[in-house]
Amino acid sequence: MAKQKKYKEEFRVNRDDGSFYWISYQRFEPLANVMSIFADANEIVSDPYNESDTTKLHITAALTLAVMENTINKTFTRGLSDLFDAMMEPEQKGQKTLQAVLGSFVPNILNQTNGDQAFREVRTFADTLQSKTMLYNNVDPKRNVIGEIIKRPTEKYDPMGLFNIGNYREMDLVLDELSRVSMQDQSAFSNLSDGMFLPVEGEIEGQTQSLKDIPYQGGPQSIYDKVIELSGTVKIRGLTLREKLEETFSDPNYQNKYIDGKRGLGAKRTKGQVINKIITKYRNKAKSKIPEYRELYKQSIQSRKETGRNQLKENAKKMESSPFRAFNEVFSE
Repeated sequence: MAKQKKYKEEFRVNRDDGSFYWISYQRFEPLANVMSIFADANEIVSDPYNESDTTKLHITAALTLAVMENTINKTFTRGLSDLFDAMMEPEQKGQKTLQAVLGSFVPNILNQTNGDQAFREVRTFADTLQSKTMLYNNVDPKRNVIGEIIKRPTEKYDPMGLFNIGNYREMDLVLDELSRVSMQDQSAFSNLSDGMFLPVEGEIEGQTQSLKDIPYQGGPQSIYDKVIELSGTVKIRGLTLREKLEETFSDPNYQNKYIDGKRGLGAKRTKGQVINKIITKYRNKAKSKIPEYRELYKQSIQSRKETGRNQLKENAKKMESSPFRAFNEVFSE
């Protein structure tokens, strides 16, 4: 058997005179994979035997999807993957992609040395810049279900934990049980709703606004974050939320009388229901401690009533219009 020649990945480039020459792209990694797919796509679409435009469209779409799927988990083509997502879903992912691009202009050394170990709730372009600099306190931190700030497991400058080898975290019985119950139930515990129906200046009807965008006492912290924070620090019968959960989890009644819930079964007396009930009590207590929240809640109730009355008036006007009045007159006769 004749010795086969070693296969080399290459593609051809057309000259001005119509001839072409071959170029190997093996040394163009990490972009060689993407370049080869686009080269193949161009050759397939340009093939005279593929006369159907529908076929060409389907082939191009399939190849584009292949590029997207094959670049998602490659760090060096992450930007390309995000660009494809933004192009396919501009309304849902366009802003996120732009924020990532904007954040890339901030020198990484500032992000690694700003001393912030908390994960941040980045929602706007300003948040993106501030979270990577010394202004990180102007951005709300991410918090867990019991109101505690979620911090990075290692320093920013040591993401692989090379300088933390041998230092292990202690077991957190409360968070471990919350995680276990959540996974058993195949769902997370209910989050505090950030939406509130509020009046809008100059408008007849109110609209739902996010408490994440309303500052607490004029400062950088939002009212939403203040409620979550306070829910973890207020006390009911002398116990904080963490202390109450710790007491509950060690109670034999909790361990033996309540079951792990399963999504879709609609089971009663589940451990998840017990936990949610406790968390709700502490969140309601936190809300009652914040005057700004209480005032917004009153405005929300009043705004809903006003909107309801305005809708009734608008419906009455429609009924009094000529088409409706003519219909009623004929019907009454």
